[in-house]
Amino acid sequence: MSFPYDFRGNASPWCAHLNKMPQQSRLIRRHATMDRVPILFIEEVMLQFELIPSFLEGTPLWASIADSKRSRKGVFLYVYLVNDKEAVFSVLNFAFPEPLVNLVQFGISYITIMDGNKGMLTDSRFHLLTKTNFKLLRNCLRRGHPCTMHFDVIQRKNHPLVQKLCWAASRITKISFSGQTCLPIEALTRILERGTLRVLESSNFFNVTHEALPFLLKFVASEHMTYFCIDIATNSPVSYNALLSGVVDAFLSVERGRRFRLEVDCGTSGICERLGELVMEGKVSIVYSSIKYDAIMCSVTNPYALLK
Repeated sequence: MSFPYDFRGNASPWCAHLNKMPQQSRLIRRHATMDRVPILFIEEVMLQFELIPSFLEGTPLWASIADSKRSRKGVFLYVYLVNDKEAVFSVLNFAFPEPLVNLVQFGISYITIMDGNKGMLTDSRFHLLTKTNFKLLRNCLRRGHPCTMHFDVIQRKNHPLVQKLCWAASRITKISFSGQTCLPIEALTRILERGTLRVLESSNFFNVTHEALPFLLKFVASEHMTYFCIDIATNSPVSYNALLSGVVDAFLSVERGRRFRLEVDCGTSGICERLGELVMEGKVSIVYSSIKYDAIMCSVTNPYALLK
């Protein structure tokens, strides 16, 4: 794909002929050219402004654009599901509550969804998640600030507000969950299909269900994956070896543009031998734990280095 300007703001030979056109015509032509750029490309560029400011050094044009577009400072959103229909929430700026009237100044960078209790409905430290308050949160979440979503939900995975929050956040880049969490698979699949998700991990021993398995493998098969780590419970419905076999198949299903590192249990070389060709080509390195290892971890070795 060619662009009318390089990343230092200089006109490329591709559009040198535009200099001979009247200024108004040149502006129209440039705008029309950018209109043909895929929206996903534009969104990805904006994401880089958020995540990798160092790559803008020495590029005055793009640095100035980043300064004007970079999202506001991030705050933490905690949502508690108190029953099957209601929820309360709090917004924290570091460890301190942030008044809702100030939300317009911030982006939400971290969302935690967990089970609550009915006593929270009358606790002044929390806000009721009413239609008005949800609209306020939704407007904030749709600004495109990179966001991590953490689930610690055992009882109410199908709570309607869980679905709405997942759909409202336009740029979820990381999902994490605790071991006993019941994942809202439909909502998470929709997040994955947006193409913004980069990281998926469990914080402790996770029961991998047959319902969750396709979602986990679909993430591994995504070309956007940079980090995957699942710590598998001993009594998990889907065993360690079954999940690892699926992970290997999913990894092989897509061409990778970066080098990866796979860390697995020491007794799984027979499963991982299918990656042998990629290992010989230097595209994958496999580390077998010297002791019993309950996790499967797959990560990009250098997020900014592409394979030649």
